[in-house]
Amino acid sequence: MEFSFKNRKKKTLRIEMADGTKITLPETPVGKYKKLFQSQENLEGNEIEESVKLCAEILNTNLEGEKFTPKMIADDWTMADMTDFVQTYVAFATGVKEEKN
Repeated sequence: MEFSFKNRKKKTLRIEMADGTKITLPETPVGKYKKLFQSQENLEGNEIEESVKLCAEILNTNLEGEKFTPKMIADDWTMADMTDFVQTYVAFATGVKEEKN
């Protein structure tokens, strides 16, 4: 039996930003799971600053190399935008985690 990380097809999430920029987000590294679910709780508890930082951090993992800052998120996104993004990304991350290879 053999397993190769090089041959494993990784899942991605395609995102189109409000300005039309399209980015591709890779699977979530294990170390970000806890922060991701904390972010969802932070949004519910109105601890917005940490969630803004995490959204920028997640967006910056994009395969195209586009750069996002917390200020860009805070200036351009509504609370509904941020909530929708976090929920969509959590669903993506959870789906990848639960999917069997």
